[in-house]
Amino acid sequence: MAFVVECVRGGPDGEHFCLSSSTWPRLMKLAEAHGWRPEGTTYEPWPVKHHELEGHASDYRPDEWLYAKRISAPDALELARCLRLGAVACGEQRGQTLIVESAGKVYDERLASTALKLAAYCEGGGFLFAVDD
Repeated sequence: MAFVVECVRGGPDGEHFCLSSSTWPRLMKLAEAHGWRPEGTTYEPWPVKHHELEGHASDYRPDEWLYAKRISAPDALELARCLRLGAVACGEQRGQTLIVESAGKVYDERLASTALKLAAYCEGGGFLFAVDD
């Protein structure tokens, strides 16, 4: 079973974007390496008691849908801008590898392509994200 990070804007019938759960953290690191300063996520007001959210961080690590996180519109736009910068940097390294900061992760053209797709989605505004299968 493959897990994905599902992004949703505008409710169940709204805009969706999915990517592999292993690609998501690589894109977040790529964006940060190109200037993104995450403002933090918020939780959607599901029928979860506040005390049940203790210990769940406002980071960008996806969790199950019960604990879906929201990226604000301004944060999504900045994420898009930095993903585009990162995709350009990856694209300029054709046939080579690009090491970003000290994370030791290798970013390639495939990642650049996915970065551009997520950037286009982010340009539509804020959204919810969670892990799905």
